[in-house]
Amino acid sequence: MQRSTVFFVSAFLLCSVSSAMGNAVVVTQETLKLTVERVVSPARPGELAELLVEAKYRSGMRQKDYPDFIALEQDLRSWLGSTSPDHADDPAPTPSPWPQLLSDLARRALEDYKAFKQLSLTVIPQPSAAHLWQNRFSVIAQRNGGPSKLVMHVPLLRQGLEYQGPNVIDLTTVAHFDEGTAPDAVPGADALREQVIELLTSYPTKTDYWETLIKAIGTTLLEQHKALSELELLLTVYPTATLTMPHNVYAHLEREGGPALDSSANNERSTHTQRSARAPEIISLDDQPWYEAEDRAVARELISPRNSSTETLSIAEIVVPPGVTVRPHQHHMEEIYHVLDGQGVVMVEDQSQTIKRGDTVLIPANSWHNIVNEGDVDLRLHVTCVPAWAPEHLVFERGVPLP
Repeated sequence: MQRSTVFFVSAFLLCSVSSAMGNAVVVTQETLKLTVERVVSPARPGELAELLVEAKYRSGMRQKDYPDFIALEQDLRSWLGSTSPDHADDPAPTPSPWPQLLSDLARRALEDYKAFKQLSLTVIPQPSAAHLWQNRFSVIAQRNGGPSKLVMHVPLLRQGLEYQGPNVIDLTTVAHFDEGTAPDAVPGADALREQVIELLTSYPTKTDYWETLIKAIGTTLLEQHKALSELELLLTVYPTATLTMPHNVYAHLEREGGPALDSSANNERSTHTQRSARAPEIISLDDQPWYEAEDRAVARELISPRNSSTETLSIAEIVVPPGVTVRPHQHHMEEIYHVLDGQGVVMVEDQSQTIKRGDTVLIPANSWHNIVNEGDVDLRLHVTCVPAWAPEHLVFERGVPLP
């Protein structure tokens, strides 16, 4: 028999210990996680969905205070059913959107289940012939009567795009709305997706970095939807003939101090002005992942558009093991090698030169180049690119146009 409901219960315990032996423990927070499968959507009759519930308990819970999980699931299903429009009274009812339904569910659950101090409800509609996309809607409500927060995930999957050549991308837009935003002020997920597609296809400069593209899209969305407080954009560019591995880009934009950033032709200047007024950015080296290329050289970025707000340069640490030859390649940006340790041979076009610790080498833009570690210790470099480097800029075959 197939189970229609799956429960996940977890507790996060923040403990204070009265002695070194740790005998006295105070539980200050626990979290219930519950998945209710095959929920029928009153917003779109016939549509199925999953409902994810995350409820944080108040402190000092006792056995008798915990809710009956089965009763909670039954109540959620009943409340959803009771929000269906009455077709007898209204021959042309207007279905409530998911944000409104979730807000109503959260309010009723907090009223009836006194053990909860915070409730997060997330709905994931299942794909259907009419609705192919799995949009996520989340409402976070507090017991103290404060305004609810709404978050909406809008995915765009396997979208063809003529940008830096023919590409296929995924782009998920995560929209955070101001607390207290009326659900009917939230744009529909399908409408938001269509707007993102329009911004992608109409972006005027087809050679900008992907980071610049999605920042421009986020800026425009913040400007046009005043209820938005922040946006996250998660982009994946799938491999092509010139891009040998998936390229992932993430941007997080927040509305700061009033109107959203200007997305007009003046946008570069206003963005720079706003950035210069903020505190310095600190990027922790320990947080940056290492990547290994096919030729066994490894690299991690110190700073780039992928881990900071810079758009003009990138600096990476590269380690070339003994005996390894970096694959010859070409790109349109200037590149500077600074040798931190070891020695090797750098080749630019048809010329080669031995380099050692302390040397700095300028690689001209658009030139074929590579480096070989002929020593018996790792060759470590700091590599600076201006403008910033990105994987899609690399060309490994002569005769292929630069992106």
